[in-house]
Amino acid sequence: MKKVGFVGPEESVILKAGLSLEYIKQFCKKLMLKELKKGDYIFVSGRCPKKGIDVMCEEIADSLGIHKEIYPAEVNQWEDEIFYKTESLEERYKSKSGLGTMIRLKGYRSRNIQIAEACDILYDIEYKGSCRHCGGRGLWLLDMKTLHEFGGADRICKFCKGTGNYSGGTWTINEAKRLGKEVYQIVIE
Repeated sequence: MKKVGFVGPEESVILKAGLSLEYIKQFCKKLMLKELKKGDYIFVSGRCPKKGIDVMCEEIADSLGIHKEIYPAEVNQWEDEIFYKTESLEERYKSKSGLGTMIRLKGYRSRNIQIAEACDILYDIEYKGSCRHCGGRGLWLLDMKTLHEFGGADRICKFCKGTGNYSGGTWTINEAKRLGKEVYQIVIE
């Protein structure tokens, strides 16, 4: 059975843009139903702890009876969290590192890679101007030192590549694209 992923910005970003959560939810539901008309699929997403597209679509999948495959992050940060666990001083000395057993908790980046690897098709639902790195302008304003070096020109934002639309969902479709997956970025205005 094919696996279809849905990703996008967190809820606070959607609200900050002045968009209706109900409108976004209905838009996502139509998209999920359209995909369902093509045949059964497994819904894939990351259950963002900050709600948003991931959680909206997961709730829709539940209401439509679509099977789910969810990859939540284990820590609320981009990189994985690594720490060492020891039961006793003796166990610590037996370990190769001398630090005990290494524990790795998955951050957003690893979670997004899992989503990209798991799905056959991935949708990134964005709103126009969602890039928090450039404020949706598509350009970075340069500081005074850089402004002088570049002769007063703005630079294209390295995250959104000048479109003004970018979130962790965009990072995930870029990863899926790199893996040869079918990807779609849908921008809601």
